[in-house]
Amino acid sequence: MWIRRSLQVLCILCASAQLNAVAVAQTTAWDAHMEAAIAAHRRAAFDSAERHLQAAKEEAEDFTRDDPRLAQTLMALSAVNFERNRYDEAEPYLEEVLALRREALGPDHRQVGITLNALGVVRARDNRPGEALPLFRQALTIIDRTAEPRKSLLEQVLGNLAGVLVAEGHYAEAEPHFLRQIAILEDTLGERHPDTAQAMESYAALLRLTGRPDEAAELESKIDKILKR
Repeated sequence: MWIRRSLQVLCILCASAQLNAVAVAQTTAWDAHMEAAIAAHRRAAFDSAERHLQAAKEEAEDFTRDDPRLAQTLMALSAVNFERNRYDEAEPYLEEVLALRREALGPDHRQVGITLNALGVVRARDNRPGEALPLFRQALTIIDRTAEPRKSLLEQVLGNLAGVLVAEGHYAEAEPHFLRQIAILEDTLGERHPDTAQAMESYAALLRLTGRPDEAAELESKIDKILKR
């Protein structure tokens, strides 16, 4: 419940296909396979999408290690497998992306933070919150330093971290992350947005877990009023 918009598959695929649009003057085999993967994904033809992504990966492996297209292709492969609940297949792709991005961009780059968050999501969805927790902590440290006007990624990482902290019983540590997430959502999306309401519901559940039913009921009443407007 608490991990929302965790891996937006189509967005990742589109970003991959558009990568280096200025630098690459002509259509390559990699571009063709990525475009075919996008088309297949839109038809929900996931096997076909994965085949094209594997072909794109073979093309990208001939590029230099610092060429971002390999990491983008691996990220897309991970996303397609994640969408099909094949977490054991999604995870190795993300681990390779993490290694590539750390090597090419440095350990504190925003793309490294994005990858850490994605890897944390896979492990959390695979019922391994204890393994996801340090990844979300690292992701937050990196993303928190990144200038992001709408703070959408920061909000997601905060929610993911708060969720695994609750799963691991670290309630006191989770609370400020939930509150910060809600503040960002209210500021950027407004209090009537479904994402804001969902974050509030997660925080209300935490209030009940920590023996504060009156505060939880007050917040739940606020959520009901917001959603009925």
